Amino acid sequence: MKRGLVIHVHGVASPQEAEQLESLGVDLRVPADEDDDPAWVRARIEEVGTPPPAWTQVELCPSLEDGWRVIRDASANELDARDLDALAAKLPLLFSLPLRLDELKEIRRGLFHARGFSFTLGDKLGEALGAHHFTLNQVRELLKRLEAESN
Repeated sequence: MKRGLVIHVHGVASPQEAEQLESLGVDLRVPADEDDDPAWVRARIEEVGTPPPAWTQVELCPSLEDGWRVIRDASANELDARDLDALAAKLPLLFSLPLRLDELKEIRRGLFHARGFSFTLGDKLGEALGAHHFTLNQVRELLKRLEAESN
């Protein structure tokens, strides 16, 4: 894919394993809700210390089914896509959100500086940590669309 887009797909890890990885700075997840201050989101990412993680997964509006609709429009008082894209221009961020095929192009434009996207598989036994879960077939379809749109 063009621009070296990172696609991170992960499966089931125990909460203890996920916590251990996060404490090592290997797999940092940061929730970002629409009412969060962008400075708080950045501080949470940077508090890991040195060395920083290769990337950070930012879970957009983890309690909402369609967080993109909430953050895509500019908002002076709340976190929005412009704030997140500005963070992604300075930090290696992967975004986790409920991607839909019909919104993919708009999301890629709105989060232009994103290092990539993170998908949590949710069609196996057990629940992987992560707010937004995808089946393997959904991930395949999204990857096909991303590939087609990057050519």
